[in-house]
Amino acid sequence: MDAYPDKTFEGVIENVAPQIAGTSRTSTARVRIENPERFLLPGMFARVRILLYSKKDALVVPTDAVQGGEGEKWVYVVKRGETGDSAKPEEILPQQGGLTGLAAMALKKQQKPASSNESVPAARRDDGIAEKRPITVGYTRTDYTQIDAGVTEGEIVVLTGFERLEDGKKIRLVETQEAEL
Repeated sequence: MDAYPDKTFEGVIENVAPQIAGTSRTSTARVRIENPERFLLPGMFARVRILLYSKKDALVVPTDAVQGGEGEKWVYVVKRGETGDSAKPEEILPQQGGLTGLAAMALKKQQKPASSNESVPAARRDDGIAEKRPITVGYTRTDYTQIDAGVTEGEIVVLTGFERLEDGKKIRLVETQEAEL
């Protein structure tokens, strides 16, 4: 509340109007706030922050890494140090020279959404096997998805290049990213 800049009022959304006003893209919501001290009066202006979902120590991946539809969702996990068949590994490179790119991210539990990350030095490059792993999704936003089951912290999840990727396919990691905490 502008009238009380150092005081926070908590409430619960009771109703959101089903229509959105044209150019302002606003909607009316009804929020119940306890007001025993009678600080809040009709017509006062408030700045609102709405918490939609919260989970401590959540494991999240970029939403682009999640594949599948409503009934079944999966990610590709890179199993490092495994050899698979004797075929030459598919070298998965960033988008350049007409090759389809594939990037991977090492998972860490997050207390906030994962975002862009640092590249891992070339010394960590090696071969691996792509494993299609079914997952249970807890919550999805446009930028990240919280995973309840199917992957664990420290595993490497593929972010791009799915059109050339298959379960059990031998790959060579060229670049990975570490999730930031």
